[in-house]
Amino acid sequence: MFAPVTSAILVSLMPLMLAHGGAAAAIGNAVYNATGIRVRNVPITLDKLIEHL
Repeated sequence: MFAPVTSAILVSLMPLMLAHGGAAAAIGNAVYNATGIRVRNVPITLDKLIEHL
């Protein structure tokens, strides 16, 4: 059996983007769906995800 190949893309968002169409919320939801970790402030970094493990 082969293990599936995965990759991660971490996106840094400026706080100003919170008011522009909910892009930060959508990316936050995608991170939550992929990892099961809810990060409620930006930028979403690997360090923040590791803190919540």
